[in-house]
Amino acid sequence: MEEQDEAPRPLAEKPELYGDLAPVWDCFWFLHPSRQVGMDVGAILLSEIVIYWKVVGFVTDADDLAEKVRLVRAMDAEFLNHHRRKADGIRN
Repeated sequence: MEEQDEAPRPLAEKPELYGDLAPVWDCFWFLHPSRQVGMDVGAILLSEIVIYWKVVGFVTDADDLAEKVRLVRAMDAEFLNHHRRKADGIRN
């Protein structure tokens, strides 16, 4: 097997995760299995996100909590959009 000098394309195009956003990324993946699944994949429940930040993240400041919730929900919305585009491609 020949060694490659370059990383595979998906790894080469991987965006940089800024250190201050790592906890948001961790929250998203921690809660990912808790999403409801039925006819389609559902969003992570708002209550799950809030509980995570209050219990695991020890966030008590209302503004900080609102920002973290907003960021996780934005990530989740993008995940759901990607999932739905992929599912539509399979159906067509």
